Amino acid sequence: MTVSRRAALAGGVALAACGPTSVVAPRVKVPGPSFTTSPFSFGVASGDPLADAMVLWTALELDAARAGDDVAVGYEVAADAFFDRVLRSGVTTARADAGHTVKVDVGGLPAATQLFYRFVVPGQVSAIGRTKTLPAPSATPGVFRFGIGSCQDFRDGLFTAHRHAAAEGFDAFFFLGDFIYEKNAAGVREHDSPEPVDLAGYRARYAQYRRDPDLQANFASCPWVMTWDDHEVVNDYGGLETPAGALAGFPARRAAAYRAYAEWTPIRPALADDSSLLLHRAFTVGQLLDVSVLDTRQYRSRLVCGGRSGAACPDRGRDDDSLLGVSQRDWLFERLRASTAAWNVLAQQVVFSDFDIASGAFLNHDQWDGYPAERTRVLDVLDALPSRNTVVLTGDIHLGALSRVLRKGTSRASAVEVVTNSISSGGSKGSGNGAVIEGLVGSVPGFLYAYEGARGYTACSVTPQAWQVDFRVVDQIDTTGGALSTHASFELQRELLVRRR
Repeated sequence: MTVSRRAALAGGVALAACGPTSVVAPRVKVPGPSFTTSPFSFGVASGDPLADAMVLWTALELDAARAGDDVAVGYEVAADAFFDRVLRSGVTTARADAGHTVKVDVGGLPAATQLFYRFVVPGQVSAIGRTKTLPAPSATPGVFRFGIGSCQDFRDGLFTAHRHAAAEGFDAFFFLGDFIYEKNAAGVREHDSPEPVDLAGYRARYAQYRRDPDLQANFASCPWVMTWDDHEVVNDYGGLETPAGALAGFPARRAAAYRAYAEWTPIRPALADDSSLLLHRAFTVGQLLDVSVLDTRQYRSRLVCGGRSGAACPDRGRDDDSLLGVSQRDWLFERLRASTAAWNVLAQQVVFSDFDIASGAFLNHDQWDGYPAERTRVLDVLDALPSRNTVVLTGDIHLGALSRVLRKGTSRASAVEVVTNSISSGGSKGSGNGAVIEGLVGSVPGFLYAYEGARGYTACSVTPQAWQVDFRVVDQIDTTGGALSTHASFELQRELLVRRR
């Protein structure tokens, strides 16, 4: 028995015109009644790649008659796009108490290998996803290509950047937060449910985003490595505080948001308890990259100066202020000191570089500028490493930027920070606020590039000797057909020298 290419690949990866004209029917046997229509409305995804394992994800959209049922779901992982050579298969459960999301951690996979996967229910097959395992820890890959994205407010425009990113054929895609937005307001598109405050509300918001075909295309193109920022819960929160003060029921709201995030993203971590998610984790790309994925929201000691932007408040700069929390910070420092990779990577959310250019007259306290003692502790560790080889990946501020991270009065970089543009937040032309930041290029030591005038993502190609950064932008996201271009390119070299290409 065969399955038509059109049916099996709908919404999934695009295959070359040559080769087989049909896909082998699933071999995995899944119990239960047959589906007459596909329940795979939310696409497929893979994430948290290792050299021998991968998390696979999907979710089912069920009619009212089955809404309370657990449903058996099969999965297959193959070495080829037509599933002639299935390497791993099995049956798992889409549980009603998990919103019928499906997550399976498939092990025993070959390293540095492109693979294909799909899900099965009786009578229906999902779109096909493409993924790739990481190189073995002892290997030194010649090049590793990945994309970076963040900040995708559904209201602000189409996710055209994801469609273009899917066509790049990346080895991985790093998403650095603000996967959903909680607020409702009119825009190019509108949220279809009330502002989420409980588990049902957050699940509904993820479901709307996951129906987007451009987002589905990028998820199906390569494995994702994800972390959150603030809008997955509520704007500018930190720990259990919000800038608005103590919101009624906020601990329960945050717990619901964390649970929905765990359900609807292809991440390996599970809920640590009823109210927290252990999200910081590590990925090793052979001897090329040591990636530390950070969580700068959950463990904040407090919201410095209320988390607002503006003049420094009297108690800014306390030594006990922490953005990472003690446990995560100790974990990070241990990893950095033990690393032997060509490059260290900090994948995190908010701007790390020092932009206190007016002696505290204007600061964004939601960023690392609100926690200068914590940043100094990180810089002390980076500067003590045998070589300067750390790249900080950042999202949050809806523009692309690049800077050499300098201590005041020094010219040797402790790190290089790459800030990725937003997928949609800010709209086609941006908010206009970025012009202030763009005007700082050249006047702030180490600050080399900023651009807010279009939405996009960042493409990186990394070798042991150099790191190519390409800032991709889409000319408009108000309607379909937005064209892609490269606004600027830089090359990072060993000891964190930077040249514009």
